Amino acid sequence: MRKHRGLSAVVGAVFLVAVVVSALSYVTYSMNVLGTFSESLVTEEKRQQDKQDEEFEIMSVNITPANKLDGIVKNTGQIPVEIKSLWIEEVDALDSVKKFNIGTVIAPGNQLSLISSVDFDMDPAKGYAMKMVSGRGHIKSFYVNSPSSQNLLLNIHAIPEFVPSEFTTTVLFTVVNNMSNNNILYNVIPSVSMTTIGAATIDQLSGPTPASYPSLGPGEIATFEYVYQLTGDVDEGAIFDATIANAVAENFVTTTALIKEITLASEAGTAFESFMLSSIQTGNDVLYFHDNTELTPGGYQMDGSDPIGGGSTGNPSITALTFWSTNVTSSTVVANGIWNSRLAYYSNLVPNGISQPSFAFMFECNNCGGTGHTSESTGNISIDDFVKSGGPTWHSTGGPHNDGYFSYDGNDYHSAEWDAASEYLVYQDISTNPAYTAIWVRIPATTDNYMPIVRWGDENESNEDEYEIALGDGTVGNHGKIVYRFTTNVDTDVTTCVSTGSTVYDTNTWFHVIGVRPADDQCTLYIDGILQESQNHAPDSTSDVDVDDPDDIFIGFNGDADYLIGDVAMFMHWNNVAALDATDAYDLYNTNYGTNGTRAHFTLQRTTGTGIVQETIYDNNFDLNFHDPAKNSDTNTRYDLQTNNDTYAKYSFYNFTTTTSSNSTFAIGERLKFEISWDSDTQNIPINIRFDDDDSQFALPDASSYIQPPTTIPDWPSYTTFDRDDKVTLSTFNNGPLGAWFTYQGTRFILTTLDGTTSYGALVDKVNATSVNEDQDSIYIPNQNYAAIEFFQFGNPPQIQPPSNQRVPVGAYDAAIFLSGYDDSGNIFLKTINLGVIVVTD
Repeated sequence: MRKHRGLSAVVGAVFLVAVVVSALSYVTYSMNVLGTFSESLVTEEKRQQDKQDEEFEIMSVNITPANKLDGIVKNTGQIPVEIKSLWIEEVDALDSVKKFNIGTVIAPGNQLSLISSVDFDMDPAKGYAMKMVSGRGHIKSFYVNSPSSQNLLLNIHAIPEFVPSEFTTTVLFTVVNNMSNNNILYNVIPSVSMTTIGAATIDQLSGPTPASYPSLGPGEIATFEYVYQLTGDVDEGAIFDATIANAVAENFVTTTALIKEITLASEAGTAFESFMLSSIQTGNDVLYFHDNTELTPGGYQMDGSDPIGGGSTGNPSITALTFWSTNVTSSTVVANGIWNSRLAYYSNLVPNGISQPSFAFMFECNNCGGTGHTSESTGNISIDDFVKSGGPTWHSTGGPHNDGYFSYDGNDYHSAEWDAASEYLVYQDISTNPAYTAIWVRIPATTDNYMPIVRWGDENESNEDEYEIALGDGTVGNHGKIVYRFTTNVDTDVTTCVSTGSTVYDTNTWFHVIGVRPADDQCTLYIDGILQESQNHAPDSTSDVDVDDPDDIFIGFNGDADYLIGDVAMFMHWNNVAALDATDAYDLYNTNYGTNGTRAHFTLQRTTGTGIVQETIYDNNFDLNFHDPAKNSDTNTRYDLQTNNDTYAKYSFYNFTTTTSSNSTFAIGERLKFEISWDSDTQNIPINIRFDDDDSQFALPDASSYIQPPTTIPDWPSYTTFDRDDKVTLSTFNNGPLGAWFTYQGTRFILTTLDGTTSYGALVDKVNATSVNEDQDSIYIPNQNYAAIEFFQFGNPPQIQPPSNQRVPVGAYDAAIFLSGYDDSGNIFLKTINLGVIVVTD
């Protein structure tokens, strides 16, 4: 039994060991499982965090001349992004889905060119739906040439709606990207068809302007302009139907323009313009901005009367521009719809807080300064254009901000001749000055170890120093690197900064370079706003960068045998100014010189008569295009920042547009307030807005700045008021080229009630203090002279000194003046000027 019990103990021990081993094995297995699970959780958490941090944007999509898909994808996040694939489906085509594997990793801030990764033939007449997928599962959906099956918000207006025969109307067609899921629509192409009414002849004089929009983001608005001339009889005209290419069949809008009256029997050679109110016929749906400040709660007037006098220019980054309507005289309803403000403005060249450049070539125009010339924008060296040699090719879009740029093919370049000593010494001659230079450049893959981008100094001149930004320096070790260098002491003392790391810049993507010379023997290099290298060499015997040959500055050439193959979008230089810091370098890199150059703040409000806000219709930032003041330069005249602000050609035009979904009702005595202000100077280019300029070149739709609200009932009142018992005087200006007389029979001043049921007229009494009557026309008004036309009191019927009970009652009226006369060549003129709504008091 003892042996049996001993055997039992051994067996028990064996079982115990088995149980312990099994338990330990299970615990170990469980810990392994738990560890693996924990690692999975950490990995998944990091993947989810990376997915949140991952950001990429499709900057542009376009069709190449060879009908290939192209575009730019940029990593806007903080971690690398793998663009895994692109899916493309032709809209309304069955079984047309194609997948393209890309598998390219983009570092933060870098870009990917689609044409180098996707080989896809596109039909410009067809629409495409596309989805781009990242390695972490992010999807970007966008459409090219088509909004797919979604309806877009479209609007169309003819301005003016009624015109005399042989006059023009402007058709404004707007497209709002209101697609779901924040989809972006690329290559928006308008399509306007026309149906004539009666036997009218309709001639399209221009449009669409622009021909297309390269992209339309969520909520963004595209505006297209057409100009038509209508010829025919009264009530003939045209119906205009508008949509976009490849839109849904029922997604279109319609407007009508009609011929209503003939205002010119035989057009005279002379042209009269109103002095108090110019000759532009607007109606009251357009509220012009005026520089008068009287009768407002603080700011400027706006009403339907035409611009007056020489005009003003305001910069909202310095002082907010606030415009007020006058108090409405009856309950006024503004329907839901499109509010559109057409602004005439030019842009500054850099944001506030950054020194203005000594000179700048923005490359927003071609042959602007004469054939082969490119004008400078600051005005500091206005007679020293860049001149093309060999014909660099200009592109109006496609730059880093979809702005203009020049392409250089390895056999062409730009150069400037410094033939004005004072300008040269102050703005271009680096000499001993601190200086810095900024440029946008794109260079395709190359085997060259040196290509000059921008350079002072002719390589052929042995007695000249050099100052340049280049790709490489001629050595294999610096192939593809950005090199910024300058020399003194006739090339014996060289200061050089080279881009760091393994990154090369011949990748056919845009990048921004700033080379800084804080002092002699010191250099700093920034690329895409990031500091690359800073050098401080031992001082030399001289600090003078000596460059004085007549052809001293080049883009794309070193003066000898080396050329650039690549693109340049902008070139700025600062001479003898304090060196910029890292913050300024970063801000310059991020400043947009294309469609989002300016972020102005727009506010639309309904207020009391004293300006207390009752309703906010719109209150937000709105992006505006960069507009180079040199863009319209020609052979005879250069336009730049220093050109007088009263010069029409200095300005370009762009729209602020918003759409409301509900009506706004203004009680008696309330006003409309429209304000343009500024939220931030950072990476935000100031603009200079022109308003209240009666120069005849400012003509609708590109008139001196104004806002066009949606349909308003009744019309907006005007600031113009007069007493029913007083005579009224209107001043006009004879803009020539001939002298003229006014006739008694056809010169009248008319007031019509807002409901159109009753009118009152005033007979002409005097012109320039000389009587006009049935037996005597006015005195002669020479070319370039004023005429003060005095009218009797308004009455029904019109008469000399109408009795009180027949005079116009107190109230608001639509006002128009009719001018009749003949010039000294024997031609007659009949002219109508609409004055907007005016108020008659007692």
